[in-house]
Amino acid sequence: SATDGWAVGERTLDDGNVVGAILHYTGDQWADVPVTTDIRLFAVQMVSADEGWACGIFGLLHYSGGQWTPVVVQTEVPVLMQSLAMLSPAEGWIIGKADDDGPDIALHYADGRWTSQRLSARAAVSGIQMLAPDEGWAAGTFGILHYTGGTWQRVERPVAKPLHDIA
Repeated sequence: SATDGWAVGERTLDDGNVVGAILHYTGDQWADVPVTTDIRLFAVQMVSADEGWACGIFGLLHYSGGQWTPVVVQTEVPVLMQSLAMLSPAEGWIIGKADDDGPDIALHYADGRWTSQRLSARAAVSGIQMLAPDEGWAAGTFGILHYTGGTWQRVERPVAKPLHDIA
């Protein structure tokens, strides 16, 4: 809203370690939110003033009850998560680059939990947009994915250029 916002990223500590950073806008200024996470954050999406999600390099955070807390999602390999799309407080998606350079891994939030699925394609997704529970798009370094009919499928693109976001 005009008086409430969030931003995520990373910071370098005095010892050289890079960790996650979260800022909160409360109507007149941005404030640093104390958070202990080594997740370098790339995306944040709030589903209400009291609930939201942030994701990044190999990790996911959930905002609820005024606190950001790590959420463990079981995946076969660590996942680089650069974008997320929450359709509602009850449903959302993340598609991330698998740490083994194999096909991407989709994370789906439904029924109060995240589940993971290895896709048949590799796009190294950095942007995702869901239009409805059964329709969405994702774009990345190696291509475009389309979600329809309950599956993510790679679609042809006119040029072989890395893509960073989709709308």
